[in-house]
Amino acid sequence: HAPVGVVWEFQDDSDIGSAAAFAFGNVYISNTAGVIKALDAADGSVKWSFATGGKVFSSPEVCEKSGVLVVGSTDNFIYGLDARSGKLRWRAEASKSVLGSPSILGDLVYIGASDGVFRAIDVKSGKVVWSYNGIKSFIEAKPWADGDGVYIGDWANRVYAFEPKTGKLMWEWTNRKGRGLSAAAVWPVKAN
Repeated sequence: HAPVGVVWEFQDDSDIGSAAAFAFGNVYISNTAGVIKALDAADGSVKWSFATGGKVFSSPEVCEKSGVLVVGSTDNFIYGLDARSGKLRWRAEASKSVLGSPSILGDLVYIGASDGVFRAIDVKSGKVVWSYNGIKSFIEAKPWADGDGVYIGDWANRVYAFEPKTGKLMWEWTNRKGRGLSAAAVWPVKAN
């Protein structure tokens, strides 16, 4: 067996507290200095960088169809950047930090923030298509999204399931007050 070697490495100037993304021959990273960088996947050179106004813990996600990279920042904004050039295409504002990571399904990006709001945003325009403001605590996670639903958990021990296109709350689950998750079914909680 041939030994495994490092092809390239990149020393950033700030901590990286998120996962990387890959598209268009680039590796995309975000850091706690609030900067998003596109590194050439072949040699690790910086192709572009974009500075937000706050620390970034959100993992970037790229929609290859539209060429948009989406990421949240502690400056209360969700950014849509051109994944090839790093230019700002749009930004959507939350009222508190956006620590959550985005998930893209079709033309929508789903992302939660610390303001108790979960949003579905048009990935091309940055327009909020629907939002749900009944999240009980802040969101730090990345949602799961498929044709059947969009699922996200919060720091209040709750899991929410939304209809992907309309944002209708399909169910909400908590492990508080004796409402446990059985192996057979999810216990629905009445939406507020």
